[in-house]
Amino acid sequence: MWRATLPWLAVAACGGEPSTLPDAADANDAAILDDAAPDAPGDAGEPDASTEAAIDAAIDATPLTCIETTELVLDVAPLRIWTSAALGSTLYVSTYPPGDPAAGGEIVAIAMPDLAATSIATTAGRGVVRSIAGWLYVAEGAQPGSVWRYRPGQAIETLASGRDGPSGVIADDTHAFWIEGTASGRAIVRAPLGGGAVVPVATLSAVQLAVDDQRLYAGELAGPIRGYRKDSWFNNWSSGSVLLNVGMLIDDGAIVVVGDHGVFSVRPPATDLVPIATVPNLQPHHGITLQDGFVWVTAGTAGLRRAPRAGGAFEQVTPSYAHGDPVFVDGYLTWTGDDRVYRCRP
Repeated sequence: MWRATLPWLAVAACGGEPSTLPDAADANDAAILDDAAPDAPGDAGEPDASTEAAIDAAIDATPLTCIETTELVLDVAPLRIWTSAALGSTLYVSTYPPGDPAAGGEIVAIAMPDLAATSIATTAGRGVVRSIAGWLYVAEGAQPGSVWRYRPGQAIETLASGRDGPSGVIADDTHAFWIEGTASGRAIVRAPLGGGAVVPVATLSAVQLAVDDQRLYAGELAGPIRGYRKDSWFNNWSSGSVLLNVGMLIDDGAIVVVGDHGVFSVRPPATDLVPIATVPNLQPHHGITLQDGFVWVTAGTAGLRRAPRAGGAFEQVTPSYAHGDPVFVDGYLTWTGDDRVYRCRP
């Protein structure tokens, strides 16, 4: 365990940024994104000319004041930051050593009021953290790795151990779901929150999961989003195709997804993806969140953007290098960039 208290350090958003993308194992990395095949013409992930003319993101709109108030929260160099999530007024980040993600890392808690940083646990492999219903869920990406959850003041609850590279963990009221390796590829599995056996849901090379009262939704890196009925785990719904699904969540019954064409939504039982905000050329995106009527998206070297949830153009929030999901905590917008955590008041 370690503890470090960092001073508030104001930094210019245009300086001090890492010049490289996260580790090449990241499914969002430029090399993987560039190699992925584009959707066939007419796929829902590829907007037509009329759509582009109506809502293409200008990206050159007047920047928000966030550019003037960016603060460095934490620098974990020589380690890297993989994911982040918030509980209350605390931000949690997962770290890992560059060049050897399987070597393990830490889950670090950062208190927003005073920026005190404390390690709460080590991880086998690179950890994925998610904040769900007052719990911090963690999937350790090692082979073998564990899936567990944590709540401040309570002992860690292990949901499964000895799993093959678990990732993408989510949960509902009764089960946790994640993606893991099998002898023949990747699969989606589930386990009861109260303890019990891990049970397969579907064999699929999924990279994103989301869940509501009716279905578990799974998205591959390039392809449709599939819905599995929770009463039978039968795949009874599929959306149009998404090009490079790097972030997916549910908002009032609609699935919101970010890919290289921008942000789209689809509300089952409808299957067509409806553009929220698009970009005129393919651009790598990295994460997504919803807050204050906006969709917030990280875009690597293009910084952090937002667009109205109801639809419209992107506007620049900060040009700082940004990956992972934007996270709101204690009145701040936070994001990560390689080995650093930043925040501002948007």
